[in-house]
Amino acid sequence: MGTKKQRGYPIKEKLAAVDLVERIGLTAAVEKLGHLHGTVHGWWVGRAKLRVYEGNKLDKTTKGQGLKESFPFTSALLTYMKDVRRDEEFLTTSGMIAFIQENCPDWIEAYAENKKSDRTADRYYL
Repeated sequence: MGTKKQRGYPIKEKLAAVDLVERIGLTAAVEKLGHLHGTVHGWWVGRAKLRVYEGNKLDKTTKGQGLKESFPFTSALLTYMKDVRRDEEFLTTSGMIAFIQENCPDWIEAYAENKKSDRTADRYYL
């Protein structure tokens, strides 16, 4: 069995590599560190983000890589849904759409602008 390829390096190691690149250059640093050129170059390109990171230096990423929330009103919609259920009423898709139309018209407009055709965008205003 071969050795397992390392899939991530701590921020501390990345910062040390960036400092080494500044002192001796990229090619020499790659040879000295024994990492792939693309790996060290990627750290060099992202050095500003690595330097301002204030978290644990043993973390492997600077965070912020998770799924971005596409609905800025998620918590409000969830509250609406819970309220409807608590009142023992039927929760329907049309009810949720009406809630969004009443409370988030700016979001609907921005969302419709990103649609490829006017016909597709018009469906969001119904």
